[in-house]
Amino acid sequence: MHIVVADNGIGIPEKFHANLFDKFNNASRVGLKGEPSVGLGMSIIKTIIDWHDGKIWFESEENKGTTFHVEIAKV
Repeated sequence: MHIVVADNGIGIPEKFHANLFDKFNNASRVGLKGEPSVGLGMSIIKTIIDWHDGKIWFESEENKGTTFHVEIAKV
């Protein structure tokens, strides 16, 4: 199964691409309502996908958006 999720939002700066799925990375941003982030969301997503023998990757450009791809072998 291949899932694609895309937006045309603020994008992910290039300097965060290599470490985006790491725990407590410095790519975190303030939430839409001003709530703080601890940098665990993408790490948790990656862990869940790994549990299903899947893969996740993305393409992103600042001020143009991000596209995430998820492939899961076991459904």
